[in-house]
Amino acid sequence: MIIKKLFSICISLVFITALGSKCNAQTRIYLTQKDIKPIIDTCLTVFKSQYIYADVVPKIEEYIIERIHNGQYSKIENLHELTKLLRKDFQHITKDKHIWIDTIENLLITDSGVPKEEIINQKKRNNFGFVEYKIYNSDIAYLRIDSFDDTTYAKETAIHAMGMLTNGKSIILDLRDNHGGHQNMVSFISSYFFKDRKQLNSLYFRAADSLVESWTDPLIPGKKLLDQNLFILTSKNTASGAESFVYSMKHYKRATIVGESTRGAAHWKETYKFSSLGIFAEIPVARPINPVTKRDWEGEGIKPDFEIPANQALDAVIKLALAKNLK
Repeated sequence: MIIKKLFSICISLVFITALGSKCNAQTRIYLTQKDIKPIIDTCLTVFKSQYIYADVVPKIEEYIIERIHNGQYSKIENLHELTKLLRKDFQHITKDKHIWIDTIENLLITDSGVPKEEIINQKKRNNFGFVEYKIYNSDIAYLRIDSFDDTTYAKETAIHAMGMLTNGKSIILDLRDNHGGHQNMVSFISSYFFKDRKQLNSLYFRAADSLVESWTDPLIPGKKLLDQNLFILTSKNTASGAESFVYSMKHYKRATIVGESTRGAAHWKETYKFSSLGIFAEIPVARPINPVTKRDWEGEGIKPDFEIPANQALDAVIKLALAKNLK
């Protein structure tokens, strides 16, 4: 089995020669037609070699070439405008919310693939996603998690946050504004809710034709949360890694899901940086396969057990938790 990182990495690939000083990554604002072609060719090249669904590749290539011939890119003079249009065009055909093409100054990771220092500091100020804790009716523990940040930086915070849930008869995890994050944190948080080692998913990488399995850890710091009733709040903003957590908990029947259907963004992506062009591209390279359903939630989202508007879901779930606690 080929083992790969489960989170986005930054890979510098050279498909084309560097452009002139006008197209320097720091100063390039305006483009000529001569500049535009290498940018489009590079995006197509990395997409064709890495995108998770091989059968979609000819469709996007045909669509982009058709738009070139129709002059859709001929009047673009601004790099930001070009990346925005390419991003829209790639997403239009694939319907894949993880595809992203942008200018280099908006890249949040360094050349070595780790978050920039200012991003880590920002996440730290946000308590690495663990933003709110409350107790309702003396025995319902509520925790709002807005992101699943990398355990490299966020593990100690996660341990403390999960430790505060131990005395509740019921637990509410609020993921309504959680757009995802790192698989290592998804696995870590999941580990608190299972006694034995559980497989959460297998990631299939098309380019390498390989599977990478993700499991819970039976040995974690602190007390496991095995006997508490678990409720998870979701919304249309619940996405990616947060959906991965919800999907596992739902289909292992470990949690009751309350709220709205989630966004439907299942794929894992890698980041490809093209410094000479002043752009980067995030390409979905793997898809999860759940061990229970043998599929994922891409494009359709995860339907809750109790479908309620997101702004009413907390009140509803507190009533459900109270009823469970009485039993």
